[in-house]
Amino acid sequence: MRLPHLLLFLMSLMVALPAFAAAPAPASASSEVMSAEQPQRLTRAEKRATRQALRELRAEAREAAPEAEKGLIGKIILLILAFILPPLAVFFKVGFGIQFWLNILLTLLGILPGIIHAILVITDVVG
Repeated sequence: MRLPHLLLFLMSLMVALPAFAAAPAPASASSEVMSAEQPQRLTRAEKRATRQALRELRAEAREAAPEAEKGLIGKIILLILAFILPPLAVFFKVGFGIQFWLNILLTLLGILPGIIHAILVITDVVG
């Protein structure tokens, strides 16, 4: 299990089970048998707050995920596009920047320099 997922799981347990954490310890085994307390039910506001806290934790875990995990499919698509239309792949990666115009110039000089430059930009070696 990866660390962000483990942290998310542990934090969701802490958020989702406040009634169990705050419950007092029984005085003796006989009193526990005699008073069979039902676990407290959460109110709508508490449920809403719990769901919101879990959403925030999931968002933090997604942000903590490494770049390769988040954009691997996108990077593969950009690399395929770099072989077909190198300037378009660079545009999708960096927008209208100096790397885009340099890639157009290199592609006009020859398709191979444009492809090499696009691959370097997409893999974050350049720019």
